[in-house]
Amino acid sequence: MRRRSLLPLAALASVLLINAPGWAPPPAPRPSAPPPAPRPPVATPRLPTAAPNVTGVAALVAAARQRNAAEATALLRQQGAAALSRAHRAALLSALTHDTLHQKSPAPLAELRRLRADWVGLGPGSGADPIVAMQLEATEAVAERLHLAAVLDLIAAGRFADALDRFEPLEPSRYLPVAVARALPELRAELRRAAPFVRLQGATRAGDATAAARALSELPDEPKPLAVTRADEARLPLVLARATFGDGGLKAELGFVRDLLANVEKHHGAALARQLRTELAARLFLAGRAADATALVGDGVDPVHASQVLADLRAATLGRDELKNPQIAAVVAADRTQPPAYSATILPADRLAQWRPTVPARGDKIVDVAEAAAREKFTTALDAEVAEGTARVRAVAERIREALATEPAPRKLFLEKIEAARGKPFATSAEREFALVAGTRGHTVAEVIGVLAGESDRPAAAVRLLATVPVFVHAGEFAAAVERSGRAPAGFAAYPAGGDKLPPGCDRSRVREAVHAALHAQAGHTVSGREPPPFARSEFEAGLRERLKLPSGEPLGAAECVQGLLDVCRDGAAEYAQLLEAFGDLNQAISDIERGVYGRANAALKELETALKLRRLSVLADKKRREVGLAVGCRLLGAYGPEAAPARDWLRAQSEGAGTPWGASAADALEKLGAK
Repeated sequence: MRRRSLLPLAALASVLLINAPGWAPPPAPRPSAPPPAPRPPVATPRLPTAAPNVTGVAALVAAARQRNAAEATALLRQQGAAALSRAHRAALLSALTHDTLHQKSPAPLAELRRLRADWVGLGPGSGADPIVAMQLEATEAVAERLHLAAVLDLIAAGRFADALDRFEPLEPSRYLPVAVARALPELRAELRRAAPFVRLQGATRAGDATAAARALSELPDEPKPLAVTRADEARLPLVLARATFGDGGLKAELGFVRDLLANVEKHHGAALARQLRTELAARLFLAGRAADATALVGDGVDPVHASQVLADLRAATLGRDELKNPQIAAVVAADRTQPPAYSATILPADRLAQWRPTVPARGDKIVDVAEAAAREKFTTALDAEVAEGTARVRAVAERIREALATEPAPRKLFLEKIEAARGKPFATSAEREFALVAGTRGHTVAEVIGVLAGESDRPAAAVRLLATVPVFVHAGEFAAAVERSGRAPAGFAAYPAGGDKLPPGCDRSRVREAVHAALHAQAGHTVSGREPPPFARSEFEAGLRERLKLPSGEPLGAAECVQGLLDVCRDGAAEYAQLLEAFGDLNQAISDIERGVYGRANAALKELETALKLRRLSVLADKKRREVGLAVGCRLLGAYGPEAAPARDWLRAQSEGAGTPWGASAADALEKLGAK
């Protein structure tokens, strides 16, 4: 039996051992720049079948980077975890993130979110460039706003179905204001309700029966009964009755005709049903189905109308006089020059020779008049529903526009100070958001200017600086050092109001970070076997205020707390799934070693097995920490009662999902929210 190579397992071990104290990866050789070549026809590179080594993966990523950042990032995502150390992956990812953020065409929102997920996958302390990290946050925030603006423009144009199709990336959002995030589910619900009515209205006006039927099938069930549905149900039997009078009704079964007339009577009364029954019986008679016509008349007819129809049948058969009933006249062709078959059967030869075409009657058919009236009722009900649904959609959209346009005065003042100090306005919305992100992280006006100036001089200044100094933890110090590295000391003058900071506030991103820290600390007590301190709603909010450094007069609303909890719980559930997968991979690797898949036991395998087991313990602890933290988060959401309504759908999914240890806590929270 051929033994499997140790190379894949060794590559895995290199990734798993990087968290060991005192371990550092050797410097990777710098890949040579590939010669210029024409752009390949496909964007995705062909991946090697064998396990790549460090140099090989780095070279592949460098080559892909020459083509575009998205291709290189995808390659690093697929191949890097198995071959590169955490520090090496972080260095490459930082460069690729910088490329993505500075490419000519803006990166799609989905790509920015994948980049953020890549950084999360590296774990805390991965050495992310603080400026790139802030810029990624700012760019994703701007991308969310632009995507929402496009959806709002579609709504303003009345294109509700298109707006609904583009809505998915907005839920869940991460950087939109809390008021907007709380209104988005309502907007989506109103769009889902209104879009089929708008689509039905367009199909009806265009006369597209197929599209109208499809739109009718998509109409919401609530609230019941729907006026549009009732009006359409009333119109449908008349449409079918009119079709039955044509050639398509020649073979209609008697049972179908009787059911059709029963529906006409249900929606339009017995009088109309009896008139149509008489005319349909005449239609069957003229088609040579006298027995069915006689049986249908026996169900009840209008005597006066029946006498008129009978007179027309007699006139059509004998070939004389003028027809009085427009429906009978339509059945008996006006251009007929020869007696019909039923006349030849009934009339003697001398009378048949005297047969002449009848004069058709003028006027509207009973079924046409009734169907037009029903169609008008349907159109009226549909127009009213569309107008009402449109008003609801646009009301929510207007609330969202107002929330987006409202900017707290301290933020506006802080940004104005930066513009005044720089002597120019922000060039783009992304640059403005970049400055705001830096401000919410506690940086001064001068530090933010350093961030912006340092970013404009990168990557040359950053490379020159990092070649001689260690990595900075504080982004402001890092940015200032970058700026100083390219200027004379005298050129780095103090800015007006350079020491001013943005007052602490309830920025959504910073609240999310504070909530994550609070849940992580609380879970840490349980995982380490210590008795956790009291952590009810009051202790939770007090801890948030302390972490956010809010002054005593600054409010911390329930909306901000609930949104922060929901954001962190969503992230935690996703991270738990990743840890669960990693735990399974480690179990498989350890089992392979124990079963001798990689050969007989030796010192190297023993050492590797020990390292894998230690890593498994670490993953198990992280997994347990997520379990506890999510359970605590669910209980806190329940403590807010109905105020936590935005978390209802997520809590319901967690309570119903399999493999969620915090499912019981989610179910309890749902009950406290008053949800079933």
